[in-house]
Amino acid sequence: MGSPEYPRFVFVGGCERSGTSLLQRLLCAHSRIAGGPELMFGGRIADLHQHMSWILRRGAEPYRERLGAFLGSDELDRHFRDFYRGLFRDLVRVREPPLFISEKTPSNIFAAASLLELFPDSRFVHLIRDGRDVVASHRDVAARAYAVAEGCRGSIPSLRQVCARWSLTIDSHFAILDDPAIAGRYHWLLFEDLVLDPERTMAELVGFLGLELEVEQLHPESLAAASVAVVDGVWHAEEQAPSGFDRDRIGRWRNDLGFGSRRLAEWMMAPALSRLRYPTTRAAVPIGRISGPSRSSRAVDARPLSAHAARTKGPSESGTSSADTPCGRCLFAARSSLLSFSSSSSTSFVRSSSAGPASGLA
Repeated sequence: MGSPEYPRFVFVGGCERSGTSLLQRLLCAHSRIAGGPELMFGGRIADLHQHMSWILRRGAEPYRERLGAFLGSDELDRHFRDFYRGLFRDLVRVREPPLFISEKTPSNIFAAASLLELFPDSRFVHLIRDGRDVVASHRDVAARAYAVAEGCRGSIPSLRQVCARWSLTIDSHFAILDDPAIAGRYHWLLFEDLVLDPERTMAELVGFLGLELEVEQLHPESLAAASVAVVDGVWHAEEQAPSGFDRDRIGRWRNDLGFGSRRLAEWMMAPALSRLRYPTTRAAVPIGRISGPSRSSRAVDARPLSAHAARTKGPSESGTSSADTPCGRCLFAARSSLLSFSSSSSTSFVRSSSAGPASGLA
């Protein structure tokens, strides 16, 4: 258990534009949870710890001796924990006495195992959203970047990169569920459940943390968004600050994405969408393979399997196991470029000419 000086961590992750900022606002509305904007480097710190720890415990003898000349495994763990906790000292002083510090950075999902290993008393929360709505939300980011921030355009991912990134987060999700060492400290929820049934969804989440739901957590429109996100006009805009549980944000991809973008996104994300029981259409069939009587618009399922239902039924009933081939029909791209969100000229969200924004999603 965390001490008053060092509260326990709850790490929040998920694909960018999945609603993690909204979830962070709801978590930090609790009187016993403190939190702030994205740290961004938490996963890298935890991965470095895991790498050094592996060398000390199982590395080749020459490397183990070199690092061991400076410190042992226990000392390494203590130094990394002290360093990480030290980043939040001022936050703890502002919100006395929190039981948890919520650190929300979307990329945390790729370092969940490392973070949970570094902090054995921590918890991890993964927010999952329909990947097609994630693409639609990235379209808004691209449009704002085109309009107000010339220097940001190079950092906006392409449609293909968003689809690949989202699929990788779902791969990570199933890998965690299959790891008994950390699965018990991992809680996942759907954005759709959070918006349509916030009371039950938030009650399950805070119950997972051993807390009781507080009424303030059901009114995100009254919470200050600036306390958990830096409003930069691109990734986080002023008009988003007072937003609450907006049901119009569910399924918006049907109207906001053009035919070509919808078809490409569904095709690239179809395996992961199906594993999560999100309904898919004939657009998920690879281009050029729809012909004659085999053409069909039947959905895979009538509605997505909620996180609550999946936890009740168990992973074996919610789709294929994580031992299957990775969801990435998009593994044609280098994994390093996906994780760094480097810019791409193919199917880009932002047009390179001055004709207008978001041409890649027309």
